This record gives sequence, C-alpha cells and structure tokens, in this order.
Amino acid sequence: MWTSKLLVVVYVLFFLQGTTSTQEIEYYRIINKASGKVLDVENGSGDLRAKIVQFTRQDRSETQQWQIVPFGNFCQVANRKSSYVLDVPNRSIIAGAPLVLYTSNPNRKDNQNQLWKLNKTKDGYFSLVVLHSNMVLTLEENSKEDNIKVIQAKFVGNDTQLWQLESTKSKKASNSKQPPKKKQ
Repeated sequence: MWTSKLLVVVYVLFFLQGTTSTQEIEYYRIINKASGKVLDVENGSGDLRAKIVQFTRQDRSETQQWQIVPFGNFCQVANRKSSYVLDVPNRSIIAGAPLVLYTSNPNRKDNQNQLWKLNKTKDGYFSLVVLHSNMVLTLEENSKEDNIKVIQAKFVGNDTQLWQLESTKSKKASNSKQPPKKKQ
C-alpha cells in the first residue's frame, strides 16, 4: 500500500515539476504615446478593484508590468503584482468608465469586459480595444502628470489612446513589438 502512495507522490511531483514553467513568462510595460508614462495601478496597489492610472516609470515596480495573455482572437492584460486583469467594471458601455483590476473570468460569454484586442496603427503604436464596448484604453486627460486615470472611450485616434509595449527584459522601448501569438 505504501508503494502506491509513493508512486502517487512521485507522479504528482513529476507532473508539477513538468508544468512549473520551463517557459519564462514575458511581461511588458505599456507606455502612453502622449505622456510617455506607463500603465500602473493607483498607489501601487495589488487590491481587487484598484484603479488604473498612468505613472512615471519605475523599473522594479511590478504594478507597472503586464502580461499579455492570449484568449482566442483577443487577450487579457494581467498585472504582474496581483495577477488581476484589466477590467471595465460592471461591463459598462459608458465612455469615461474607469478601468480597474479584477479577477480573471475564464468564461468567454461573461468576460468580454476583460478581453482586449491590440490594433496596430500606421506609426507602430497600438490601441487596445475592449470587446464588450468596442472602446479603447484612454487617458482621462492629456497630461504628463502622474495618477491620471485610465478610462474607456470611443476611438478618435489621439495620442492619449495610443500605446507601445516594452518588454521588461529590454532597456529600450519598441513600438513595433508584436504581441504574443495565441497558443494553439
């Protein structure tokens, strides 16, 4: 009997070891074209429902690092510190609704306010379009100040709505960085 328990323990350890990431997760800073500031979480919070803001780049800040997680033809944008994702609260379709961090919902029918599409522009930047409202990630105002809220708004093509991805591994921004390919 103890041999079958030992085999189960060995199997579980082997299985877990095989799934624990021989593949490194890549994180990005998401930088606004108008301000040069990065997407961040208000007050460096890792709390559920924390508001999304722009802030001065701090290389070691995990609240400024985001994982682009493929989800079909879309993606979720997950914060490194909390693992919560960008979310439009209550599936609001109102322009000006602030963005927050929220628990990832794996149900495609119920998570369209967490699904984003990265649309590349002619100058190599991206707009991030949320599926449920077809609005884009936008600075609430055109300012270089810290703590400006990030909201959803109709796309008009101004620089407060354009972003670039910078790998946290690199030292230099690359606005032509392609988002990761969806996994098959």
